[in-house]
This record gives sequence, structure tokens and C-alpha cells, in this order.
Amino acid sequence: MAAIWILGVLSVTAVRAADAIPRDWTRHPAIVQVDRQPERLFAIGDVHGDYKRLVALLRRAALISPKLGRPETVQWTGGNAVLVQTGDMIDKGPHSVDVLRFMAALRRSAAANGGQVVVTMGNHEAEFLGGPNVDKAKDFIADLKRKHIAVDDVVHCKSDLGEFLCGLPFGARVGDWFFSHGGNNSGMTVAQLSRALEQGVDKEGYAAKVLMDPNSLLEARLGEGKVWFHPSEKSPDAKKSEREILTADAAALGVKHMVQGHQPGEVAFADGQQRHKGEMFQRWSLLFLIDTGMSRQIKDSKGAILRVIQNKDVTAVCPGGLETKLWDEASQPDYGRAAPCLR
Repeated sequence: MAAIWILGVLSVTAVRAADAIPRDWTRHPAIVQVDRQPERLFAIGDVHGDYKRLVALLRRAALISPKLGRPETVQWTGGNAVLVQTGDMIDKGPHSVDVLRFMAALRRSAAANGGQVVVTMGNHEAEFLGGPNVDKAKDFIADLKRKHIAVDDVVHCKSDLGEFLCGLPFGARVGDWFFSHGGNNSGMTVAQLSRALEQGVDKEGYAAKVLMDPNSLLEARLGEGKVWFHPSEKSPDAKKSEREILTADAAALGVKHMVQGHQPGEVAFADGQQRHKGEMFQRWSLLFLIDTGMSRQIKDSKGAILRVIQNKDVTAVCPGGLETKLWDEASQPDYGRAAPCLR
């Protein structure tokens, strides 16, 4: 792996070991694993408090009932499909609480109606839980206070919102696909990654270096001169290409494709190929970038949802109905892009 942080040297950060809240890893695994390859698989990236755009996307994908009252009343209509949300539900937009309650209710409704919704943790959720008085959590905290919800209860895993946030996995393997917020598995297998995450959170809570390190599964960056899968002179992968590194990472995870959020902006690949701001983008079918900057506060796009049919055809779907194929098994393009959804 191009950017590797060393396990076993995790230093105590903002949350002391004594403050770490025990987590039942059997009930709430670090990495969710779904062995079956669903006939229909969907993924959506960073919502950032934009409740209305989230609802519009899921309606377009026919995953929820068109009729919706309060967020808690959402009904799953996706049958046996699987939906993955890759974190950063909160902050930037004004309706973080509605988004969280909606996703928690949708997860329950899907389970009761033959489907599955997997919600993973983003860096904004982890940074809030690791120490709520941080800049990235200010919008979420403001929303909690507007709704008269005790911030301390949520950050200490109490109340419905606290229990939901503290139980979120940090990644998910669904058949041939691996989903996470920041993408970087540091070349580890699912078992190795799970063990590292469990040990870090047990010791340091949600401010653990295994979550907060700049090259972690939640925080790793693309753009601004930082690409977590770019070969480094100091790395064992120094002579490997970006494609070779991504191939090795996927193989370690036991998958063919990796999907991440966290990155709505420009990404430059070593061979000159570029992902542009607000696009859904795939490279070599190994890496799919699904954060399109959908929140009104970001203004990159109105969002898009990734749709995978029979593990053969992968399409970006806009809330207005426009569909753009990113990859298919027959042609296997080296890259695919979908322009930002502006309608």
C-alpha cells in the first residue's frame, strides 16, 4: 500500500482510554460483511445534511415509497436490493438530525421487507464522537440544539441518535464490492482491518488514530497533491503503478471493486486521467468515487446514486432521471465519468 500507518503504535489522542465507550463488536462489527452478491446494489455518498436531496435520490431509484411524512416513517420499496451509504450524513447542511433518523428508519424498514441498508461511518461522524467541540461538527451540534437534543447524550452513545452513530461500521464488503468513506485499507484484509479498528477504538474511543490518521480508512485524501494509492518512494510499493496498488488492495479485501465517498473534488491520476469536480467516476473498475458534493451548501451537484445490476452494469443515476453508464462487464472501460447532476 502506498500510504501505510503502522499498527501497534497508536498514541492516545483527544479521548483517553478511560473515556472509551465499550462497543459490542459482535452486534456492531467494524466491517459489515454480506456474502451474497445482490442482483441490485445501490450506493450513495456524502449527504451532509441535505435531507430533501437524499429523499429525491432514493425515490428516483425506487427504493422508498413516494409518500413520506416524518423521516421516521420512511418505507423501503426496494425488495431484496442492498443499499450502502458511505458516511458523512451530518454537517454542512442544516438537517443532519432528519438525515440520521431517516437512515436509521430505512435500515429497519429494509430489514423487515427483504432488503438491506448498510450505513457506514464517515470522518464527520467519527470526529464528532471523538470530541464534539470540533469545527467539522459545528453544524450538527447546532441542529441538535435547535431540536433540544442533548449533545453530551449523543456523543456518549445515548438516545436513539447516539446508539445509531456509535454502532455504525467503518466499512462494508458486499459480494465483490468493498465500501468505505475514505478508501484506504492500507493493504489489509477484512480480518486485519477489523482487528485494527476494534483494537484502536477499544483503546482510544472514536478519536483513535486508526480512524483519525490522515491516511486512515475514513480520512485518506485524494487531490491537493495527496493520493492514497499513489506509489511513494518510501513505500514497499514504490515501483508499482496506481493500478497495481489498487488491484492488490482489492485482492487483499477479497473483492473486485472498491467504492468510496469523501472526495467531491478534482482527482488527478498519474497517467494524466482526471476526475472532475462533482462527477461520479470510476477507474479500471477498481475504484468508484461517489461523493458528488450533493449538499446545497457544497453546490457541486444535486447528487447521484450508484446502481449495480447483476454485478455487470454500473450506472450513475441523477435525481432528475438522467442515467450514465460508468462500467459494464462487456466493454470494461478503463474509466467512466458521469457529469454532475444539476437538474
